[in-house]
Parts: sequence; structure tokens; C-alpha cells
Amino acid sequence: MSDKRNNNEDERESLVNKAASLRAIYNESEDKILLGRKISRVLRKLIPGYSANGEIDEAWSYFEHITLPRQQLASDGSGKKEKAPPGANRTWLYPGWTTPQDDLRDFGTGVAIYFETMRGLIVICLIAGCIYFPNFLYYRSEEYAAEGQSHLVGTLRGSLICPDTKWVPCPTCTEEDWADDLGRFARTLPNNLDDSNETFTFVLSNECADFRLREGILHLVVMAFLTVAIFSLGFFQTRRELEYDEELLTASDFSIKVDNPPPDAVDPDEWKEFFSQIDGGEVVYCTVALDNEDLIKALAKRRVLLLKLRHKLKASELKDMAFISVSSEVAQAHPKEYKQLLVLEETCRELLSNEYATTSIFVTFQTEKAQRNVLRNLSVSKIDLSDNNIAALRHPHCAFRSSLVLDVAEAREPTSIRWEDQDETSMHKFIQRVFTSFLTALLMGLGFIAVRSAFRKDVNLAAYVIALLNIAGSHVFKFVNRLEAHPNEGGYQASLYVKLSIFRWMNTAVVTTLVTPFTKTISEGGLIESVHAVLKAEIITLPIVHMCDIMGTIRRHFLAPFAPHQDSMNMYFRGGVQSLGEKYTVR
Repeated sequence: MSDKRNNNEDERESLVNKAASLRAIYNESEDKILLGRKISRVLRKLIPGYSANGEIDEAWSYFEHITLPRQQLASDGSGKKEKAPPGANRTWLYPGWTTPQDDLRDFGTGVAIYFETMRGLIVICLIAGCIYFPNFLYYRSEEYAAEGQSHLVGTLRGSLICPDTKWVPCPTCTEEDWADDLGRFARTLPNNLDDSNETFTFVLSNECADFRLREGILHLVVMAFLTVAIFSLGFFQTRRELEYDEELLTASDFSIKVDNPPPDAVDPDEWKEFFSQIDGGEVVYCTVALDNEDLIKALAKRRVLLLKLRHKLKASELKDMAFISVSSEVAQAHPKEYKQLLVLEETCRELLSNEYATTSIFVTFQTEKAQRNVLRNLSVSKIDLSDNNIAALRHPHCAFRSSLVLDVAEAREPTSIRWEDQDETSMHKFIQRVFTSFLTALLMGLGFIAVRSAFRKDVNLAAYVIALLNIAGSHVFKFVNRLEAHPNEGGYQASLYVKLSIFRWMNTAVVTTLVTPFTKTISEGGLIESVHAVLKAEIITLPIVHMCDIMGTIRRHFLAPFAPHQDSMNMYFRGGVQSLGEKYTVR
């Protein structure tokens, strides 16, 4: 027992020394480390067994220097900053609040354009608010409402809410006319002093000033300004994207994609020889995508299962496990996972023995000029492409196998290509879209019922129900979107954006309008207050949820410290996945 205790203490001391050496390698100082690491050090002292099988400080070093993006000085000595490779020394984290716009291009063109779009929308909304300012002053004055809006809360002052109401006779009104808003309808009791039993009908009338032409013109001016500004912002986005693309050379600038290869053209050497004969098209790489989606998924499942098994092992068992195989000791200790692994490996062997048809070809050239020449020589109209009109080509040798006009285009970035979805047919994609559209409509219907029920109880409750639905909807629609095949990440994000936009627009705007009676449009407790409550809940709830990173905090502070070994501990220190399609819908 004493020897075991001494071994544990020696192992613990070794881990602490290793963490100290990592801090020395990365040149970490106490004032530069994250607050989360300081909290974990406190928890280690308070909670028994905390970080017993590894060194939590090493995991935090992994998080700060491998997972999180960092900057370094450019290697050319210019003094400019650039994105540092993972694990590099003499680096620092990107500032959370002061990162310049130009530095955001380190994360890709899409991220840089997103933040520029947010900045543009801020300016547009600020200008629109300034144009509306005379209306704000008028609506909060006694000129609009005799009693003013001093009793309204915060930003509701200056809105169109009318606090001046008066009961007026309405002999022609019936209870059915006001069924949606019976609080504004009243009928007097019969007069028992005579035999007429006559009753009088009253309705609650808004007594604020009538709408004036000046306010109406300002509304039209703002609408026109927003229309022009949004279209101008879209044009600016396109131009900036082209500028970024020209400034930064990427793999797509040297590559093309063929969308209609013959099914039996699986030899990359044949494709390399074909493209090399076209005006100096020196081919560097050629990738043949096959109709082997099931094989790719089976291999991916096997890899995930091995990683999960590695995640469960103790440090002593980990030494006996290679990534591509499992020892007999590990198989006996984890029979369930081992059995699943055997089934998957047998499936992979069967799928590997099959022959697969070609679905698309990716070719990378030595120079950008070669790529442009190939695109120019092989490009034809859609009609000529569908008719396989070889005469439309610049040269007869531009036809593949002297008999096929190729459908070529500039390839997407390698990281944006979804390899599992390259083999789907148009009909299969159409069926998928119909099914996911049905699921989207069903989810919108369920959201409508939930929001309507909440509105009937309380406006503020409905506001937070909408906020929670919008948060949950992003996760649900990510699952729904996985049921669709998209050849590249751009199409996937666009599809997710459309679904989430419609869902959130329905919850936030359409449902709020439908469940509010028209007579409560400008009344206290009516439509304006409902919209105000929804926007306030969105502004407060969503940023807090994203900034807290609840699941990430749980993984780093409560799951990682009790992991069976250091590698497993490090796996909990992974960053969250951000989706631009989702981000655009919540701004």
C-alpha cells in the first residue's frame, strides 16, 4: 500500500513538473492566464479528487495555446500581426473587445464580412433612429396625449402607445364585434325604474391626437432609407468579399471541380493527363470523389468509437492501445465497445471490397493562370452542356475522352467541402428538401401554439418563451439541416439561415401580431408592449447564454478534472462550434 501511495505521489509530482515546464515553454505569466484557470486552481484545493488523474493546469495550457486562436508577430520582420499556428511560442490571445477589423480576416472571409455587416447594421439603425427622433419627441409630449407618457417605463416613452382613453357610446356595436378584446366593450344594466329595460353600449376609445402628415412622411422616409441602406450593404458585402478573395490566395484560386464525370473514370492519372494537355495546365493534385458515402460514414463511426474508447481508458490501459487496434486486455475490460468495434470493422471491410462510381473531380494546378486557362477553354453555356455540344468547345481536345463536355467551375475551399454529400442525386436532394420543409412547418406550428398559450397568460412570460424557443430552435434546426445533403458548407449555412430566419420571424413578429387584437395595437398592454418585451428578452437572454458558455464551463470545471487520464482531460477543453447561418438570424 505504501509503495502504491508513493507511486501515485511520484506520478502526481511528475504531472505538476510537466505543467510547470509547459508554462515555461509558452512563457506564461500569472497576469496573462485566463480567469477560468485561476478558478480551477481554487477548486482543486477545495474538492477532493479534483484533477487526481492528470494536471488541470496542463489542460488549461492546451486550451489556451492549442484550442484558442492566438496572434504572433509576422515572421517577415514587418511588425505586423498574424494568426499563430497552434502550440507556437511567444504568442498572445486575440483581444475580446479591441481586435481590429483587419485581424478578423485571420478567421476567414465569412467571419470578417459578418462583423463588417454587424457594424454596418449598427450605423444604419443609428441613422434611422435619428430620423425618427422628431416622432419620439412628439409621441411623448402632451400634444399627442393629454396626460403624456411619463408613467410609461423606460424606452416605451416616445412610442406610439396611447394612454388617453375614454368610454364612448356605440349603439351599433355588438359583443361579437369585440370578442377578441372584451375589456374594451361594456353594456349598462337594465333600468328597473321603468318598463323599457333599455341598455346602453359603450366602447373604450383612444383619445390621443390623430396621426399627422409629418409623422407619416417620416415613417416613409425611414422605410425608404432602410430599403436603400440594406441593398447598399448587400452590395458592399459582395465587393468586400471579392477584395478579400483577391488579397488572399487560397487553394480554390488554383483548383477546379468537375460535376459530371463518367461513372467509370476513377483513375486520377487519366484526369491528370487530360488537364495537362490544356494550355500549360500543370496539374499538382487530382482528387476523385466516389459514390462511397456509406463507407465514409462507417470509417468515421469507427474513428469516433475508438476515440470514445480511448476517452474511457485509464492511464495504464492507454499505453496498451494503438489508435488503429485494441489489445486483448482493453477488449476484456470494455467488451461492449469492443463488440461494436468488431461489427464496424467488418462493415468497413465489406464496403471496401465494393467498386464505386465517380461523382466529382477536384483538380489543383501549379499556377492561378493555369486554372483560369482551363476554365476559359472548358466553359460553355448551360444549353450546350446539357446537349453535350462538343462543337461549342474552343478545341476538340477539350472534350473528355473525345466525347464529353465537362461541367467545370472553380472549386470551393477544401475545408468547406462536405465529402459525405458529394454523391447525392438531384432527386434525392429534392426529396430531402421536401421532408425537411415539412419538419420546419411542423416546428413552426408547435412554436405558434406555445407562444399563443404564453401570450394568453402574460406578455412577459410570452417574451421569454419566444427567447427560449429561439435558443432551442438553433439546436433543433441544426439537426434538421443534417438530414439534407449539401456539397459545400456555404450551402449548408444558407439552408440553416433560411430555416432559422423563418422560425424566429414567425415567433417574434407574426405570432405576436396574430395573437394581439387589432384594437390593442397602440393601447397600453397591447402590441407595442408585447414587441418591446420580446425585444428586451432577446437582447438580455441570448447574449447572456452565449457569453456564459454553460456547457463549456461544465466540461472544463466539472468533467475534465475527473477524467481518467491527461489526454481525456484535454479532450474536454475544446472550443464551441460557431455557425454563421445562425449568427445572422439573431442580429
